[in-house]
Amino acid sequence: MPDKDTIKVKFLRQKVYHDGTSMCVKKKGESGEIDRRLVDTFLIEGAIEKPKGWKNKAEETEAVAVADGAPLSQLDHDSDGKPGGSTSGGSGDDMKALRAEYAAKLGKNPFPAWDADELKRRIAQHDAQHAPKQTEPESLDGKTIEELRAIAEVEGVTVSENDEVEHLVELIIAKRAESVEPVADGQQGGGEDAAPPAA
Repeated sequence: MPDKDTIKVKFLRQKVYHDGTSMCVKKKGESGEIDRRLVDTFLIEGAIEKPKGWKNKAEETEAVAVADGAPLSQLDHDSDGKPGGSTSGGSGDDMKALRAEYAAKLGKNPFPAWDADELKRRIAQHDAQHAPKQTEPESLDGKTIEELRAIAEVEGVTVSENDEVEHLVELIIAKRAESVEPVADGQQGGGEDAAPPAA
């Protein structure tokens, strides 16, 4: 009769372990009795099939907590009731596409912790910096907040995180107006280094 501290399992791969008294070698496909304390470790390693009716400590604790109305596991990052998950700034496919676009445009992989908004901001910034030079300033109509922030950064406009679209447009237009001085009749335009007009 088997000891109640042991359980019968089927091995999915060869496993060498110490059972407390001697070294044991189990081959793939072989069945045998192991100490119950080893089951969770062997399951994590993928060495055994999950025994019927077996609940590991985390599953038992979580089942009791959910039944009692207690908060879910601290490992439930996305609040779906299961440990794990991600709170990244977008769905998997969106993030994959944004990461691929970032890598294609910048020639390097993005930082893994960046969310979708950060990736979009950096792509827009890159696009603004590498856009072909135009003789006329780029139109600001219909631009997103990320695109406007990237344009502002390229044009040397200081912005804050709280700036709204309308305020960013005003700041960019004001900066553009500073860089273009009006030219009086008969004079050539110039900057601060230009010679003063003849008296």
